[in-house]
Amino acid sequence: MSINTNFDGFHFKSPRAFWHIWGAEFFVALGNGVTIFAISIWAWKLTGSATALALTSFFGFLPSILLGAFAGTLVDYYNRKLILLICGCGEMLGAGFLLYLFSTGAITLNYVYAVNFCVGCFSAVHYPAYQAAVSAILPRTEYVRAGGLTSFIETSSRVFSPVLAGAILGLASINSVLALDFLLCLTSIILLAPIKLPHASHVTTPKRSFLKDSLFGLKFIFEHKSFRHLLILFFYFNLIVVFSFTLFTPMLMARTNNNEVLVASIRSMGAIGGVIGSILAAIWGGFRKKTDTILAGMAGMGLFIALAGFSREYALLMVASLGVSLTIPFINASTQALWQSKVAHSIQGRVFAARRMISQMAAPIAMLLAGPLADRVFEPIGRNGGSTIQVLAGTGKGAGMALLFILIGVTAVFISVFGYSSKAIRNAEELLPNA
Repeated sequence: MSINTNFDGFHFKSPRAFWHIWGAEFFVALGNGVTIFAISIWAWKLTGSATALALTSFFGFLPSILLGAFAGTLVDYYNRKLILLICGCGEMLGAGFLLYLFSTGAITLNYVYAVNFCVGCFSAVHYPAYQAAVSAILPRTEYVRAGGLTSFIETSSRVFSPVLAGAILGLASINSVLALDFLLCLTSIILLAPIKLPHASHVTTPKRSFLKDSLFGLKFIFEHKSFRHLLILFFYFNLIVVFSFTLFTPMLMARTNNNEVLVASIRSMGAIGGVIGSILAAIWGGFRKKTDTILAGMAGMGLFIALAGFSREYALLMVASLGVSLTIPFINASTQALWQSKVAHSIQGRVFAARRMISQMAAPIAMLLAGPLADRVFEPIGRNGGSTIQVLAGTGKGAGMALLFILIGVTAVFISVFGYSSKAIRNAEELLPNA
């Protein structure tokens, strides 16, 4: 694998617009992050159940599956700036409604599930609109670096979110966390308001029905073998990795005897790894061949997930958390750059939405299964297992989830090896025509 040593920095064609969009995304992600962390702690204390935590994530992801294809059509045929503003308003209203419910004492888990679903509907449209907008204002040579900066948003929010949420919960209440989320969403709307974004170039596209246009992204993907195989690979990879992401906080809470400070510090260390990875991805860009970066990142993530399962010491859990997050920006940035460079701007909304719908279809499945598997299968195995299980995952509360982490990590490495053995995946850049 040859290494791209181009460190010539950023030369964006439309820097002001990009940084406004990027800043808006950062504030939205930070607001979502503090709310997710605070709700996770609240739900765990309320129920002590991994299933309850998994369901909060499930209802947030479900709309991306149900609405994915339709969201892409909206992005390709309507004003992308307006779409981003509407989605920002929807996410802000979600935070405001939760704040009202907690303030009045009317909050229940069912309300949390319902609000997560509604906010998820806006997020399902938000994602393809953001990615298509970035593609339209930047040259192709900057896609990997822009992807690294986008990963920086996701990972840096995981650094600050647990710290902010933990500090606020220690000094005040969850109401203050939700108020912060509301204000951060409002800030993102203010940042987006003054910029201008180019419209999608679809004047040459023949007029079709909304349903046919919504299915176009799926048709495009399955007509290209490399895209099809790459998406199937990500489906299975996401299926197992989301198990670990969903159960990470419950496993840490169980293993630290519900120590919120330790859990927040381990999660924050993981986010620091993500920030480091994002900066490296933005500056270096990964291996010259994007698929090499993707597959190596998958294998590395698998090894660190397995380490999290093996770890009984606080320091090793910190290393595992950092390592998992370090690989994510390289996988995401290289994957997004590959798709952006091979899909025409005029159809990116539909194709990106279809791609996200398929790859994330695994997430709700994993979220639904993760809690029951942990509570009813692996935790009993961890408590009653033999000497081999005790050596691998330890004993006591959380040992069963740790065993599941080890199995997930090993499986992730095998998926990476399988991907490298596929010519359609390994040579995707050469086989797919440029946009």
